Amino acid sequence: MQSPIIVDAERAAAATPIHLVPSGGALPEGAKTLADRQQFDGGLDQIAHFEGGVLIGAGDGRDPLALGTASMRLPHGDYRLAELPGGVQTDLAVLGFALGAYRFTQYVADRGAAPTLLIDDAQLADDANTKASAARLSRDLINTPAEDMGPDALETAVRDLGERFGADVSSISGPTLEAGFPLIHAVGRAADVPPR
Repeated sequence: MQSPIIVDAERAAAATPIHLVPSGGALPEGAKTLADRQQFDGGLDQIAHFEGGVLIGAGDGRDPLALGTASMRLPHGDYRLAELPGGVQTDLAVLGFALGAYRFTQYVADRGAAPTLLIDDAQLADDANTKASAARLSRDLINTPAEDMGPDALETAVRDLGERFGADVSSISGPTLEAGFPLIHAVGRAADVPPR
């Protein structure tokens, strides 16, 4: 999966601006008529498109990850932050967008790319993408049905991650598992794939 947060000034110049608007907050110029037509009032999870970009509802403005819902629902394309309401930290807004860009695609034909947020801070982009990547791995493991995520598949995922980061990984199975972890052994002993 492509990283949802990218640093690219050239692409950012042409990206669609995102305006995070709290309930009852001021709208950017040119947005009022379309916001009224779309019944956009800044409520959390609301999205309204207008000629000058996209309005994203921030609700009471206290949810630092409000952009996460937006990135789940925005169409593929390049976006940039136009403005954030006071009190919303940029790093959490960017992380929210990155987390919301998650797509579970293991059993689905290509659903198209997730939206991309273009920012100008490489450290912030790296941090958000790293955290989102960790969350993506966890979500993929959780979303995979048990019939495809047995002990062997989970061990493979852990070993792959360990190899990627240079960690030593060991697994306990068979008689050693039965002696040291009898309850785990008892629960899984009749399974087609033995516990570990």
